[in-house]
Amino acid sequence: MAGTIMAGRVAIHRRTAWLLVGDLVVIALFVGLGELRHGGAVIDWTVTASEFALAWLVVGIPLGAYGPSALQSARRSAGRTLLIWAVAAPVGVAIRSLLEPLATFSFVFLAVMLGTGLVFLLPWRVLVAPRFLPE
Repeated sequence: MAGTIMAGRVAIHRRTAWLLVGDLVVIALFVGLGELRHGGAVIDWTVTASEFALAWLVVGIPLGAYGPSALQSARRSAGRTLLIWAVAAPVGVAIRSLLEPLATFSFVFLAVMLGTGLVFLLPWRVLVAPRFLPE
């Protein structure tokens, strides 16, 4: 098995790096679909996706999104994903409300982000994360 850092919360391995890239692509995808639905420009998509990707990383890394225990099974991956997104979505909405001049902390937007994020992140993580366990 590969080594770990951050008290075992992050497995150091090429597969873990690909999982991280996949997570960021999934976040960018569902944010992009939302921006497209609301007529947002590419720059809006880029900014909002960056805010939620930052929230995912700030919350997910300490909570073990890339650690060996989160990658052991589909069930563990689902539980970890639920926990991380339940914290990261409000953090992302808060970051967005602080950085974007016209954005406010909206509970409706938070509910949409919680639901939509889970619809995209859960299947991705459940199907893929256990296969990314470093050898």
